Amino acid sequence: MAELTAGKKAKQKKSRFQKLWEKADRLQRKNSKLRDQLEQLIQRADDKIRPVERAGAIASVPLFEKLLQLGQRKSLAKWERQILDDWIRDLITGLQPFGLVDDDLQDQLARYDAFRLGVELCDDDASGRPYQQLSEYMEKLQAESEQSARDQKDEAEQVLRDLQGTIDEEIEGILDEQLGPPPVPPEKHSLTMDLLQDELDAEWDKKIKAYHAERELLREQLKSLFSGVVEDELGASPLDSNFVESLLEDHFGENDFDEDNIDEEFGNFEHPADPEAPQIDSAMFQRMFRTTAAKLHPDREPDADKRNAKQHLMVELLNARKKGDVLTILRMYQQHAATTEPLSKADESQLINALTHQIDQLEEEEDDIINQSELHWLAYNKFYHSSRKKQDKAIDEHIQMAREEILLTEDLVDSITSLKTLKPHLQRRNVQSNPFAEMEEFLDSLRPW
Repeated sequence: MAELTAGKKAKQKKSRFQKLWEKADRLQRKNSKLRDQLEQLIQRADDKIRPVERAGAIASVPLFEKLLQLGQRKSLAKWERQILDDWIRDLITGLQPFGLVDDDLQDQLARYDAFRLGVELCDDDASGRPYQQLSEYMEKLQAESEQSARDQKDEAEQVLRDLQGTIDEEIEGILDEQLGPPPVPPEKHSLTMDLLQDELDAEWDKKIKAYHAERELLREQLKSLFSGVVEDELGASPLDSNFVESLLEDHFGENDFDEDNIDEEFGNFEHPADPEAPQIDSAMFQRMFRTTAAKLHPDREPDADKRNAKQHLMVELLNARKKGDVLTILRMYQQHAATTEPLSKADESQLINALTHQIDQLEEEEDDIINQSELHWLAYNKFYHSSRKKQDKAIDEHIQMAREEILLTEDLVDSITSLKTLKPHLQRRNVQSNPFAEMEEFLDSLRPW
């Protein structure tokens, strides 16, 4: 990679800018490589693993059917039934991606679910398949639940509206008690001089405005106080006289409504804005862009192949400008324009903050690439290595484990013939999911109730 330099100087110790630029460039290339490798790895792993996993899913169908049948027995303990249900759900999750849950399996699952829900399904053809009957039942149940929720919401909103009306009346009563009636306008007498009457009217106007301003201020604060209590305790009566007196005393003292106290009590609690990413000077950005674009403009290239290449580079440059991608603009400027217009020391200083910010983004981007989906996360954590040989080894080991799992599943199908033979497997799964299960079971056996 060619180095960015400030003018044509002999090679010397790298500046902070140069080190940051190289780090950013390295991270960008690393992320690009990771993104490509991960996509290729997912495809390669899927091609090799999917046939084996499909075979494993097919092998689990008889086990799934047995568990559904045994799950409809009444002699299972509560914890056994829960472990069995979790097992059944795990199995169907493995069958669905391969399209193995046909109508027959759906019917068997519906009968099992209906048993657990206490729902009776009809066996006659006119009522439809069992899974269709259960689906209709669940849809009806869902509709009733949603209607009930809407009714409860409407009822709660009406209660709140009624309560708000009562609170508004109470607040006005408090205001009347605390502030008294508004100032009375001066009486007008025929003998009063016009000038004196104007002064009296102006004084009254000042008092009435101050009164209403103070009343409105107190009204808003009381609404805020009542609102907070109503939200916290709808069941309590917020209109109790002791409650009102307590609010006034705690928040205002003895009729102390001055603006300074209110500002202190109810100040501005706005969250600070997120710091913006550092920006480079727009003139400098435009200069770098235009200089690079002038070198890459395809219309000035007579050679057809080179013109086509420059067209692709121009698209990349335009996208970089649109995204504010400082690193790409810098790289393209260095590759295509810096020989005639190298960066100055002032340019480098201005670009340091922008590069530092982009490095932070690139470091976060690696996590985004890995975690963009569950499939990407699994591929990275199970199979990703620096070399293809190690990746293939990890895939082969996974395939071997999947084949061994098929044999274990076939053994389970043969060994589970009744509840008696099923229960030891439920016990083992319970211990695997809960390390304290055996201790809890022992303690339960000691309790006299």
